[in-house]
Amino acid sequence: MKIITLQFGIVLTGLFSIPPLHADSAKLFSETTGHYYQLIEFDTTTWSDAQSDCESKGAHLATITSKEEQNFIDQTLLAGTTGYYFIGGTDAESQNKWQWLNGEKWGYTNWSAGGDNGPQPNNRPDEDYLMVGPNSPVKGIAWFDVDSVSGEAGFICEWSANKNIATAIVPDLNKNKANEIAVLWVDYKTGKHTVQIKDTRTKKTLNTLTFAIDIVTPPQGMVVIKDINGNGVPEIGVLYKQKEQPAVLIKDAKAAPSSPLLKTLPFLNTSYKGQAIAVSPDSNGNGADEITVLARHKKTLADLTEMRDSETGKVLGQVSFTSVTNTNPPDLP
Repeated sequence: MKIITLQFGIVLTGLFSIPPLHADSAKLFSETTGHYYQLIEFDTTTWSDAQSDCESKGAHLATITSKEEQNFIDQTLLAGTTGYYFIGGTDAESQNKWQWLNGEKWGYTNWSAGGDNGPQPNNRPDEDYLMVGPNSPVKGIAWFDVDSVSGEAGFICEWSANKNIATAIVPDLNKNKANEIAVLWVDYKTGKHTVQIKDTRTKKTLNTLTFAIDIVTPPQGMVVIKDINGNGVPEIGVLYKQKEQPAVLIKDAKAAPSSPLLKTLPFLNTSYKGQAIAVSPDSNGNGADEITVLARHKKTLADLTEMRDSETGKVLGQVSFTSVTNTNPPDLP
């Protein structure tokens, strides 16, 4: 299907009746899937930019894997709309071999069987991406294969209702000779990010630390760090994107839930996106643990790790990694 056909269809319709204006929808919850969905209106975007935008919100382009999920999207997000929206299907890797970008099994489909644009997918070599919208003049919503750039198009993001991001063992806080376990948890409805610490013996919650409220960018991981503020209690470090740069936000494990951060350690620079975080014992003789962040260059996709001292923030070293699919990566800064 050529995108221009869709544009003309929308314009011609508008000559006779002005379609209702739509803003981005709220995050809507499906009891069937247990996920949240949001319709994002956009004048012009690409499939890859749409995916990046969803990822920045802690989501992915929506995947529709059942009739029930399709009905929910049709009836709650697309009801009354006249636009077309990217979702997370593509056959860019292998022509006519469609797959969901998040790895879910490809099974259910809702391809248009007719209408102005003919049966879909028509498998043109330049049309590798999946879009949903009105099946004009046939009634209902259908799928179309399109090229990567679309005018008059938006996209649909999908979140799990909540997500456990990471877990770590915390040394005994309540002196009952049992370690504690911490879980980093994100509620995508409220945007609240918390670390809950429980005693492994009693199963009781010992503390809950709030790291963020109303933040759409999800954390990338968590570590437990040896005490750096001298009170004998370990610290919790969570990897975030802060001002477009990887940064580790640190709190005392026994701090009040909404207490201020103990420290923020920036890593690398704004050219990198954080991927993972790890902690290792003191290597420079000052008694403090070291924190290592793995990050990926936003343009070259080259991976780089940076190690910093958790107490001083001093850079202790960097190591680059070459992707198996990129034997000659660009030079790293």
